[in-house]
Amino acid sequence: MPKGITLHYAGVPSKERTWAGVVPVTSTHRTLNDCAQSCLTPDLLRQAARQALTRGLVTKTDLKEVEKMLKDYGGIKA
Repeated sequence: MPKGITLHYAGVPSKERTWAGVVPVTSTHRTLNDCAQSCLTPDLLRQAARQALTRGLVTKTDLKEVEKMLKDYGGIKA
């Protein structure tokens, strides 16, 4: 394992997984919702959510945890 890489293991449903080449990764909406639950700073979470929405990688409906976390900070659009 290369230095600086941390593997995380969890039971992730197939609809929340995708592939980056030969590496299994969580989907964009799963990653953003996980970041919201792990208390990523509001500014970074908002920036990531906006970029994902702009690029068409997620819909606002996909980001329930993100909306919940950003509620007190003006939401995704703040």
